Amino acid sequence: MSKPTLPETPEAFSLNGKPLFPTPIYPEHLALQREGYVKALSDWETDPEKADNIIWLGRRTAYLGRFRESIAIYTLGVETHSKDPRMLRHRGHRYLSIHLPQLAARDLEKASKLLKNWPDEPEPGGFPKRKEGVIASLHFNVWYHLGLAYYVLGDLETAAQAFQSGNKSADIPDKLIPNTYWLYMILRQLGKTKEAKKILKPVQEEVETVDAEDYRFMLIKWKNEEPHDPLYKEAKKKSPLAIGTLGYGVGCSHLLEGNQKKAVSIWREIIATGNWPSFGYIAAEAHLHSLNLL
Repeated sequence: MSKPTLPETPEAFSLNGKPLFPTPIYPEHLALQREGYVKALSDWETDPEKADNIIWLGRRTAYLGRFRESIAIYTLGVETHSKDPRMLRHRGHRYLSIHLPQLAARDLEKASKLLKNWPDEPEPGGFPKRKEGVIASLHFNVWYHLGLAYYVLGDLETAAQAFQSGNKSADIPDKLIPNTYWLYMILRQLGKTKEAKKILKPVQEEVETVDAEDYRFMLIKWKNEEPHDPLYKEAKKKSPLAIGTLGYGVGCSHLLEGNQKKAVSIWREIIATGNWPSFGYIAAEAHLHSLNLL
């Protein structure tokens, strides 16, 4: 007789209530992430009230796909460090990961207000990088994720304001380019075509990026007014993450050109990848949900 097993617990739910289960971690990253988690847990057990220990335990837990557990860790951090915007910044990010944009926006709005009394600081990456030296920052990430939360909620005006605030901290291409990607689509959807084209002017083809390549590829296509479908075809050969990033932008382009059918087709392909924590997936899901097509 085979051993009975419990059904897998959903990690999140889609906007129409469909359960979303943990996604697999790339094997080449799994050992490193587990190692990082063990260290973060050990540091936290040594000093559980230290803010950095709470933050890294939450981050390492999320990198293993345990988003709800990471939210619980940050909640403890919010309770013990109520004036520290980093706790709300990270919890807001993970609320967005599990498709709860309302809670994400709430946390990130509070974090943005706390930034006034908190200097910007680097946020070292936690994933294996192809190159070293690209570091995000607290202020940028608060505004960036706040913009995403409002975008998913369909509040385009407020989303634009958040991304524009984030530009003040976008001092390297790997910050400016993703910010520009989302802001461009927002401005186009708001009918601000001239303003949208203007923000593409600083984007250069020869600029080197580490984590923002797919965003940069899409921006160059928009800037040069080149066909974007070939870019999506290439994305389908790369990874589910690339499909989400480029596919959402390409789909949005088709929508703005009046071809909703094509946009919906591409967004459904993004949903089919199952890579539900990615921002491209979440944005595609939100658009399909707003059209009652999810």
